[in-house]
Amino acid sequence: MGWKWVLYWPAIGCGFGSIILFFLMEETNYDRKTVGVVHNASPANSVHKSATDSEKGVQTSTTHDVSSVTTYEKKTYLQKLGLMDKKRPNNLFTMFWRPFTFVSLPVVVYAGFAYGCTVVWALLNSGTASLILSSPPYNFKASIVGLFSVASLLGCIVGYVHFIDVGCWTNISSTAHCTVALLETGSL
Repeated sequence: MGWKWVLYWPAIGCGFGSIILFFLMEETNYDRKTVGVVHNASPANSVHKSATDSEKGVQTSTTHDVSSVTTYEKKTYLQKLGLMDKKRPNNLFTMFWRPFTFVSLPVVVYAGFAYGCTVVWALLNSGTASLILSSPPYNFKASIVGLFSVASLLGCIVGYVHFIDVGCWTNISSTAHCTVALLETGSL
């Protein structure tokens, strides 16, 4: 095989993957309609009245079934493979604007900033370690410079093992705090 096969093998893999995806990946568009929540529905979803309350002259509450069952026909294999489906509204602007709405959430901003700082620091270390540590005054060999990455690996392992317990403790304590607050307000 010559050097051109370096390009041919990924092209063959991508072609094979495209065929697999076309024939085995179903169409996944589903238009979900939002339905209101009914809190006082009976288990049978029907109208009910208590006979003893009617005899006593007490006004009873009536529960009506508000849920409607929508049935869908199962698509055939050829319909699932179809490139065209029913007409839907164009949500391109909504999809374009969605990442910018996520920026309004502080958790997303913090996570993005922390991840960006971590990646920048790792790239900075790996890009400059061999230049700085192999030149004077250090004069380290390439094998010794490679060992500088072991410290960050061990630090990540220790941090992972430590923060499993801290993360669990944080979740449990915050859940207990929220439960106590809901019990005190009578919301739970």
